[in-house]
Amino acid sequence: MDVFNRLLAKNIRADGWKEGDHMDIEPHQIRSHRETRSTDELALLPRSHTGCEPLLKDVPIIIAVYEGKERLLDGTARINLWVREKNTEPHDVYVHVIE
Repeated sequence: MDVFNRLLAKNIRADGWKEGDHMDIEPHQIRSHRETRSTDELALLPRSHTGCEPLLKDVPIIIAVYEGKERLLDGTARINLWVREKNTEPHDVYVHVIE
């Protein structure tokens, strides 16, 4: 939960955000599910950088839905690589909807 709350805070970057800030989301506030998405669908998500050298290639993409907006928490480099390679395989995605 600590990493999840740090990544979510980093993605949101509310006014006054500083490195190391965390959200206060509790597990009971999250509904999670697994789905598959194409590279084209994943490429529509805002990404924080243009690097395309992922440390791991075969792990799910992590998305949080917060305030009705999908936020990519983990997987930017993988998506960038798949876009560059014109990958057409389906990709596992974990979606965590925060209520």
